[in-house]
Amino acid sequence: MIKQIRILAVYTLYNPQLELLKQSIESIVNHVEKIILYDNSPSKVALDGLANDTYIIYQHSNINSISMAYNFAFRYAKTNGYNYILTMDQDSCFYDFGKFIEDIRSHDVCGIVGCNMDNKQSDCNQPFIQVPFLQNSGTMHKTDLVELLDGWDETFTIDCIDHDYCYKARKMNVPVYIDSRVFLNHKIGEEKTVKIANKTIYITSYSPNRLYLMFRDYILFFKKWGDDAAQLKRHFTKGWLRNSLKILLFDNECKWSKLHAIFKGTIHGIKQRIPLKENPTMNFN
Repeated sequence: MIKQIRILAVYTLYNPQLELLKQSIESIVNHVEKIILYDNSPSKVALDGLANDTYIIYQHSNINSISMAYNFAFRYAKTNGYNYILTMDQDSCFYDFGKFIEDIRSHDVCGIVGCNMDNKQSDCNQPFIQVPFLQNSGTMHKTDLVELLDGWDETFTIDCIDHDYCYKARKMNVPVYIDSRVFLNHKIGEEKTVKIANKTIYITSYSPNRLYLMFRDYILFFKKWGDDAAQLKRHFTKGWLRNSLKILLFDNECKWSKLHAIFKGTIHGIKQRIPLKENPTMNFN
């Protein structure tokens, strides 16, 4: 059993809805020692007194990069003796973070641990299930494992940070788990609906800038990992070709700006050079 868990939480912010952010912080605040609010917004966000709380560290950056925020948190955790880092999105909220901590403590898990994002209750009594990768939000990282994995690759700014980090972990035989008994309410993009005859079409909507970064980062990720990312590449290509077609046909909000952003992000991802590393074939079975 782990004797002491000292947790530093880090939120990456981009024009957050303050009520959602406050709800998220309230869901973890009784179990963490410090919270870094790393603000990637174009201008500093008025946090309505949040930044004045003694457990809050506010950091504003002119570079919109989640990976840089996580590495900032890692350096702070290492310097100040925190043995865990919790990575959070601004609109994610735990149902029972205390249960998450207790499961990690009692099972002395050695690995990266995330939670269940199905947003529904489950009868599963098995706390830890090994998975290929996790999303950033709601994930607990041992500080010494972050150091072993050399932090987060700042080649990726918004997307693929979680995939790349977990691929590195698997390469170094660091297991990746979800605690299936712990749930996180997590929002992915903004879903729009369009009615066509008797059929409802669902479109995951992002801003043009978000789409540009998403496609650029995914192309860079596929270049870095090659054949090891073949399955994810097929999934991404199928899903985002479908969503791009939906934007073209049904999304009347900044339609051409979004399609141009997708094209531009893809081209820039192809052209950008990254330090490629020799990665052995990984078995994700």
